[in-house]
Amino acid sequence: MAEKTKFIEVYTQDVAPRKEGEAVIVKIECNPMLVCKAKVSTPNRYGGFPKQDIPLNRFKLRDIATVMRNHGWHMGAKAQDAWFEGDYYEFTKEQKRRNELILDDAEALKKGIVQPNFVTWKWLDSFPLVKKKYQELITQSIYSEKAKGELRKNINKNKENIPKGTFHHLASANILKYHLDWSFQHIKIGDSIEEKPIRPSSIEDWFVAFGSFGLYAAPYEIILTHKSGDIYRAKIPLIAVYAKDTYDYVGEQFLGFWNEKGVRILAGSIFDNGKAALGKELNSVKVTAPLLDGDNIHIDLFLPVNNSDFRRWRETANKGQPKEQWKGRDMLLFSELLIVPTPNLDIEVIIEDKVKK
Repeated sequence: MAEKTKFIEVYTQDVAPRKEGEAVIVKIECNPMLVCKAKVSTPNRYGGFPKQDIPLNRFKLRDIATVMRNHGWHMGAKAQDAWFEGDYYEFTKEQKRRNELILDDAEALKKGIVQPNFVTWKWLDSFPLVKKKYQELITQSIYSEKAKGELRKNINKNKENIPKGTFHHLASANILKYHLDWSFQHIKIGDSIEEKPIRPSSIEDWFVAFGSFGLYAAPYEIILTHKSGDIYRAKIPLIAVYAKDTYDYVGEQFLGFWNEKGVRILAGSIFDNGKAALGKELNSVKVTAPLLDGDNIHIDLFLPVNNSDFRRWRETANKGQPKEQWKGRDMLLFSELLIVPTPNLDIEVIIEDKVKK
């Protein structure tokens, strides 16, 4: 069956060369694999619009990883490759929201949906925004009353499974379970438009790889001391700090305008008010028109990429294939653990029915 095509307008005011005052209409014809060509129409003296086909360079979703590597965004390319080459798994909206549901899915765990140590702390620490948020997490956020309340709740919930010594074995055996059982505080990175490096000269690899993600804290060692009755002193001399992100294409999200030169994140004409874009989240926006960022339609045309394009790729690429050969794997990405001393982190906790040693 032939692939369906779509015609979409272009975000631009000019297509050069053209005569002053001459109207120009540009339409881009794209198939589901993002292979496009342009049709440029200009009025003749009789008011007609003779059409001119302009074949464009082939640019497909799989080319995005190459563009990333050319710009030094190697972790973004690594994540793309892992999604395209991984065995098929598609998150539901509920799984994306409630990651604990993944623990109950043996197929998900078998397919490597949970990816521990996907990025290193050396890489994370190379970004000023991440360093700033990390310092905020370990010097302020983990000592808040809300965080201590979460610690108390986690200790009570898992009181029979507190290890002697560190949590190394538990974290190594199942990072997702460790995260779900013990994380007690987190801080978001790139969640607001102000934190997104959206200018072409400021784009960083963390943004290309994740878009936004969280830094989490979980106890890495707990020392319980009985005080009286059901009251214990819980000292947490070590915590683990790690990054976590869901890497998927669920829902609507605009991922930028791409071509072989790079990426453009925003175009003012996408929104009714260009200034309003600064206060608008990109996470629920879908863009369908390309961006002509320059005069040469051959090299300055950037194609819009949305979550739905990846879902369409998965549907098209897997069609007619045996299910065991399907590709397109949604994932939970974790960084390696950074073990941080916290000599001043201790709380009182009421632990009912705990057997006193």
